Amino acid sequence: MWSVVAEHLDEAEFLYTQWEAHNRSPDFSLMELSSGPERRLFAHIRGLVEAGPPAVDRLLRPALAPGGSQDSFEPVAYRTVAALALLSNPVPTALPVVLDALVNGTPEDSPAVFRALALWEGPEVDGLLSCAWEDDRCERWPQWLEMFLHRAIAPPQRLVEYCLHADVAWIRALGLRGSLSLPALGDCGRAFADRHCEDDDQALRDAAYRTGLALGSHRVRAACLQAAARGDPSAQTLVGLVGGSHEHAALVGWIEREGPTPGSLWALGFCGRRDAADVSLALIDALDDEDRQRSLAFEAFCAITGLSPRDEEGVAVPRPWPSEQDLAIDPELLLPQPDPPGLREWWRQARPRIDGTCRLLGGEPVTPARMRDVLLHGSSRRRHALAEALELHSGGSLRLATRSFSRRQREGLTTLAVVPFNFERSLLGER
Repeated sequence: MWSVVAEHLDEAEFLYTQWEAHNRSPDFSLMELSSGPERRLFAHIRGLVEAGPPAVDRLLRPALAPGGSQDSFEPVAYRTVAALALLSNPVPTALPVVLDALVNGTPEDSPAVFRALALWEGPEVDGLLSCAWEDDRCERWPQWLEMFLHRAIAPPQRLVEYCLHADVAWIRALGLRGSLSLPALGDCGRAFADRHCEDDDQALRDAAYRTGLALGSHRVRAACLQAAARGDPSAQTLVGLVGGSHEHAALVGWIEREGPTPGSLWALGFCGRRDAADVSLALIDALDDEDRQRSLAFEAFCAITGLSPRDEEGVAVPRPWPSEQDLAIDPELLLPQPDPPGLREWWRQARPRIDGTCRLLGGEPVTPARMRDVLLHGSSRRRHALAEALELHSGGSLRLATRSFSRRQREGLTTLAVVPFNFERSLLGER
C-alpha cells in the first residue's frame, strides 16, 4: 500500500512541474491546463489526502522537514505538492503543520511552502492567511506579501507599508506592487512611484512604472516613454499593453529605425493594430530562417490577427520538438515557425476583413467579453501580461491570479462582465 501512496506523491511532483511549465507555455490555454495536467495533479493530491493521517506522518511531514526532499527529482516541486496535500486535509491542524515547516526550515525551503500557500484553495483560506502572517518573523514578511499578490487579494496594509519602507530594492518593489491593491495607499504609492521610476534597480523601476501608470503619475508616464525609446523591454511591453494609437505608432517607429529586439516584438503583439501586423509580416520576410526573432514576429502577428497556426494549414512549418530540460529554461522554443509564402497569402485574404480603425485582440475589437475569451482559450504565455493590462486599466481594482489553479482564475474572470473598460484609452498619454 505504501508504495502506491508514495507513487501519488512522486506523480504529483512531476505533474506540478508540468503544470508550472505549461502555465507559461504558448501551447497551452487555461482551459487546456484545467483539463490536462491540473486535473491529473488534483487526482494524485486526492489520493494522498484519502490515505489519511498515516500518509501525513510517514510521507508529508517528512517531505517538509529540512532535507526531506533532497532525494526527489525536483525538491521545490516535491515540497510544494507535499504542502498542498497537507493543506487539503480537512483538519484544523493542517495550516499550523505547514507554518511549522516555515519556522523550522531553512531559507532555501521556504519558497515551496509559500507557493503552496499561494495555490491553496478553500472558502475560508484568504481569511486564514490574512491572520497568519503577523505571527511569522518579519524577515519573511516580503514572501508573505508576494504570496498575497500571487493570490490576487488585497494584502494587509501594515505588511505593504513595511515593504515600502525597506532598504532592499526588491522588497520595496513588492511594496509598490502591493500599494496598488489598497486605495488607502494611493497617494503613498504614487509618491514612491515618482521617486523610483528612474531607479538603477530594474525590479524597483518596473514596479514604479506599473504603479505610477495605474495611478496617473505624469512623471512616471514620461519616464516610461523615455525608457521605451531607449529600448527598455519592460517599458516597451507597457507601451504595447496600455498605450494608445500614438504610443503604438511610436513603437512601430522604434522597431523600423533601430531594428527588432525580443522585447519590442513581444510588445508589438499587444498593441493590437492592423498596421503592426503589417510590420510583423515584413519582419518575417526580412529575418533569416535561423533567427529566433522570426518566431517572435510570427507570435505578434498571430496575437493581433487571430491566426491560429494549429488550425490553419500552410502558414507554419514543422518544428523540432525541444527537450523537457530546454523547455524549462526557454518556453519560446515552442513558438511555431512561419511559412512566409503561405502566411502572405493568408493575410492577403484576411486583411480586408480585419478592422483597421480600432484596437484588436486575436483579430477582433478589444472588449471585456473578447478579453475574457482570450484569457480562457488563448496562449498561457501571453495571459499574464494581458491580466496585468486589466489591473493597470482598473487602477488596481481588478486583479487576476494567473499563477493560481484554473478555478480561481475563472472566478476572477466573472468580474470582467461587470467592470467597464476602455481599452482604447492610453495610460501613457495626457489625461
